[in-house]
Amino acid sequence: MNIQQYWPKHLSFRLSTFIRVSLLLAWLVPVSGLSAASFGPDPLPHGAVHFTWHKDDRAAHATPLMPVDTHLCYLSGVSGNFRGRGESVMVYTSENDHWLLGSTNLSDKALSAEAVCVPFSSIEGGFTYWTTTSWASLRQKKCGFLAACALDYGGITLNWAGPNGFCYLTGMGGEFNGDGEWVAILRSPDTGEHNLTIMTGKQGADIRGEANCIAPDYPGQAWNAETPLTWYQGQPSIPLIKAEDGFCVLDRIQGEFAGFGESVSIQYNSRTGYWFLSGRSDQEGLGGRASCFYYNF
Repeated sequence: MNIQQYWPKHLSFRLSTFIRVSLLLAWLVPVSGLSAASFGPDPLPHGAVHFTWHKDDRAAHATPLMPVDTHLCYLSGVSGNFRGRGESVMVYTSENDHWLLGSTNLSDKALSAEAVCVPFSSIEGGFTYWTTTSWASLRQKKCGFLAACALDYGGITLNWAGPNGFCYLTGMGGEFNGDGEWVAILRSPDTGEHNLTIMTGKQGADIRGEANCIAPDYPGQAWNAETPLTWYQGQPSIPLIKAEDGFCVLDRIQGEFAGFGESVSIQYNSRTGYWFLSGRSDQEGLGGRASCFYYNF
């Protein structure tokens, strides 16, 4: 494995020299000092691992996930009360180079999040991967890390993934009151560029989105992917692909999250062996989109 580090950290992997790390190291160590409910890890096919984080009040600590140099970790589900008072959920890196699932805010609203970590050893081929996420905030009118800001419409261009890479959501936050809020990865049909876009119909509302990307190392190499599928409130769960064949990421979340059981998530069904995209809501306009990628290019 050839690892090159810059600031922000840039990791380039050659999986032919990758050493598989045992899942027995998979973060059974509790975080001391604060009361937060964290569940997992739950082993999945192909060495993937599922984690859950839950916060009832301000006293909540992050759930430790997997090392950044052995696993790709992404947000796979979100639930809770997003009222624009600092609520957020995200997958981010710790000081000791591990992924964390949690929130950096001090809101007292109940929030839940899920994450899936996929070992790099399961992905065939070389790729380039950054551990620092790109982000955009409507209220702050700012964005960060390797992205071209275009915040008049609430979006940033993730212009380093290239037309053959893919991007996925790692976090969301702000005011999701059913006024047309959404956070999504949109791809240009002309250039193939990936855009992290956040939107709301409410003047002055704060919406925040975070994303990361991964790109093949070799020119002309592209991911073996399925057409993205979207779930909307009122629909049944949508089957995606077999978990033995690949993994699925969230690249759009929309609608009202009022804390009454609203959720959007990608779940593994052990009976069928498939990933499923689903959700639930007593509000209006909830929805989510998933993109799936095969382990082989």
